[in-house]
Amino acid sequence: MENYLNILEESLRKKSAVLDRIQKSNEDLVSGLSQEGQDVTIFDAYLEQKEALVGELNALDDGFESLYHRVEEALKDNREQYATQIRTLQQLTREITDKTVQVQAAEARAKRKVDEYFLKLRKEIRDGRNSNRAAMSYFQAQSGAGVLSSQFMDDKK
Repeated sequence: MENYLNILEESLRKKSAVLDRIQKSNEDLVSGLSQEGQDVTIFDAYLEQKEALVGELNALDDGFESLYHRVEEALKDNREQYATQIRTLQQLTREITDKTVQVQAAEARAKRKVDEYFLKLRKEIRDGRNSNRAAMSYFQAQSGAGVLSSQFMDDKK
């Protein structure tokens, strides 16, 4: 039983570490998008990293749940005997819950930053198109491409 409790504790510690890495990844994304001249690849790298971390988190959750269900009855029956380890698991669970809330808040901030980034990117693209249209209109006006020559027009009024 001691080994199972140690494995549960280790699983919770690993989950806490993964949440720390997700938090760091969110911070890196926000700071990366804040810098001028960044391209979309930073967002792609973030998504790939986040996908791997979420997969690791899900695997830890599944393993914890299956092991906990295996020892749940023994823990309930011998609560006093394992009180110290149970308190440790409860404390780790509280820490993980707090970190989860922090990660969700950080992800909301990151989402706003990503939305701002893509809005700015769309504006730059739109401005570029408008600039190209204006340049093309100017070029056509200067080259006379849009004007009919006088031989095709009637000079009488």
